[in-house]
Amino acid sequence: MRIRKALLFSVATVGILLLVLLILIYGIPFRSEQPVLYLALVGLLSGVYAQQGQTIINSVQLYLDQVNAARGIRGKQIQLLVFDDQNNPDRAVVKTKEIAKQSQALVVLGHKLSSTSLPAGEIYKQSRIPAITATATSDDITKENDWYFRVIFTNSAQGTFLAHHVKQIMGYDTASIIYDVADNYSTSLARAFESTFADLKGEIKHLWTYNTKAADLEERIATLIKEIKAREEDRSAGIIFLASHLFYRVSGVDFSLTLDNRRRIVMANLTGETFA
Repeated sequence: MRIRKALLFSVATVGILLLVLLILIYGIPFRSEQPVLYLALVGLLSGVYAQQGQTIINSVQLYLDQVNAARGIRGKQIQLLVFDDQNNPDRAVVKTKEIAKQSQALVVLGHKLSSTSLPAGEIYKQSRIPAITATATSDDITKENDWYFRVIFTNSAQGTFLAHHVKQIMGYDTASIIYDVADNYSTSLARAFESTFADLKGEIKHLWTYNTKAADLEERIATLIKEIKAREEDRSAGIIFLASHLFYRVSGVDFSLTLDNRRRIVMANLTGETFA
């Protein structure tokens, strides 16, 4: 939780810096008598994750309150505009268009997932609105998009790091990967781990895939769980790399059933609320 709050403070800080740059370079907000500068925050802010969403809002607002108490930016106060994309790519597009066309936001903080950031990024690019993500790690988000920024590592970086850690620190020569073929975050993470592990002379025994957009998703997840448990029993899978945020949530499986005392499953940037 402390790490997450620090990250949110950092992205809020970067957002303020971008506002300052806009002012210094273009001076647009100061061509009118409007006393307020607007900063948009967009992400998962409702439903079962409403408490997490409120924590994000509170963290950003706390920093803005400090800036405003110090006379804001050149005397202008900063106001936070909040938008809920529900971690849904289609809704993210709707909310992004709303920000671009109907709000006065100069900078956007968000989105939470790579799957929502990617389609939103095209709109920010077209509308020339700078956006910053503190959590979405897909390499493609900032690739060929001069208007999207990040304050977090990429999938290629963490996939490469984890492959080195598994092979050289944990000492595994074999590994298997679970990933979602319909999700850019998952596929890019899996590719980075797979290629790096192979370069280190490691062997990928199994590539277990599923598709969160498929009609037979539940059946596929059930089959995967059986296959994983079978390979765990004969130890042929090596260490298992879970290259997805969604597998645990979709399957509802208790991974303690397949996770032995030597911790034979390794994950990427899953949060405590997702897995613990």
